[in-house]
Amino acid sequence: MPGGVPVREIAPDEVRRRLEAGEQVTVVDIREPYEWQSGAIGGARLSPMRPFLLQELSSLDQGQEYILVCASGVRTLEAAAFMTLKGFPNVRSMAGGMKAWKGPVVPPSR
Repeated sequence: MPGGVPVREIAPDEVRRRLEAGEQVTVVDIREPYEWQSGAIGGARLSPMRPFLLQELSSLDQGQEYILVCASGVRTLEAAAFMTLKGFPNVRSMAGGMKAWKGPVVPPSR
């Protein structure tokens, strides 16, 4: 619980299952561009953490579900706590980040 804010996590296998089922979720990869170059979850969008939280957050739909991904799941806990405080009820951190991801990895695209 970063800063005392409860953060919901989601297992990588559950993320993969939901994406394969075509469920409406937005996967936001908050890694840095150099990390993104190693590959990404298909359909994820790259939005490095600091610009994402400081500049892009105000343009997002608070009613949509967001799954945040980073390298190991640490940054996403912080980002999900911040989003929760800003009124996003449907945000989750992917537990373990890309290190725990066992699904397909695609070449990065923006």
